[in-house]
Amino acid sequence: MNRLTFGILTTAVAVTSSRADAYVLKKTTNGELVRWSETKIALAVDSSVTHADANAADAVRAGADHWNQKATGAPYVNVTDSTKSLEPGYDHVNSVLFRESFAPAGKAIAVTVLTYDDKSGEIVDADIVISGKYEYNTSEQIEAGRYDLRHVVAHELGHSLGLGDEAALEDALMFGYTKSGDVSRREPSEDDIEGVTAIYANQPGASASGGCNAAMGSRGATGPYALGLLFGVVFYGVARRKNRFLAATPLAIAAFTGFAAQAAPEPSTDVRSAHYVTAEVTKSESSWQGGMLRTRIVLAPKGCAADCPSEIVEEIWGGHKDGFIQEIAGEQVPEQGESVKLSMSAGKLSRVLSSPHFTARFAHRK
Repeated sequence: MNRLTFGILTTAVAVTSSRADAYVLKKTTNGELVRWSETKIALAVDSSVTHADANAADAVRAGADHWNQKATGAPYVNVTDSTKSLEPGYDHVNSVLFRESFAPAGKAIAVTVLTYDDKSGEIVDADIVISGKYEYNTSEQIEAGRYDLRHVVAHELGHSLGLGDEAALEDALMFGYTKSGDVSRREPSEDDIEGVTAIYANQPGASASGGCNAAMGSRGATGPYALGLLFGVVFYGVARRKNRFLAATPLAIAAFTGFAAQAAPEPSTDVRSAHYVTAEVTKSESSWQGGMLRTRIVLAPKGCAADCPSEIVEEIWGGHKDGFIQEIAGEQVPEQGESVKLSMSAGKLSRVLSSPHFTARFAHRK
């Protein structure tokens, strides 16, 4: 079976873990937890999801029910069928959609587009986009080559809550990989619930325990998301626990904080032999394209070899504008003045991503 990773697109920033190999929480640039302030969240299911599976809407309801029954203090997720066509992005409508093609998702199996206030961490919009690049099923037994849509949706709902991808605990719903034909993870594990509790238990109005308080989530930004496996797993722990720009990630499927349905190949010789340099972000400009943010950044490599370009221009989805952050698969768009890590492999210089499902264009300038 092919192993995949998940990805998310959110307006998030830093991702932290309270302990090693445990749940991962998202935080704003000033350290506030990314979370919902409401006690009840409406989640609209677009009619397009039936293209993924005829029972896709039931899969969404089942996933929400699992979080609602187990997540202490989190907002209750009220799932409804949408009466109109929906689009992903910041429009104050939380939704689940299916798209044959969705550029920000790259090779991810699904992504969560999360938008939140950068100062308070309050989530203002969350959209789960299921990719049409893969085939799904919702049955109790699923053949190889198809992916468990119940698992995918439940995982993405965890991202919508504020959880990131778990890198080590394979029995966690938020573990960043999935396999075709695997139906073993469809509801939150103890670790997942501990993570949600850490976000919402001390929030005003949180219930003591056991009620129907569901977590309507934010997209997670940790470790291995299932979008494109660009870099080796060995660097993941460093990026997750120290600095999101210091190391490469081993993702194979994607998260806009959602799932990515790309098989996770072994690191290639080029990846293992790659060498790294740092670069300063000299410019970062974000603009709204409908409800999606698009950002153009300019990087100035430092300490490069003679053949290294003096400037790299990159265009990526997500960004920071008007007091909001929007990110894809937990990868915060770097701001002006920050340092990032670049990888030189097979004669190509590219930015090291912690969730490499970004759709990016590089224009090298000598």
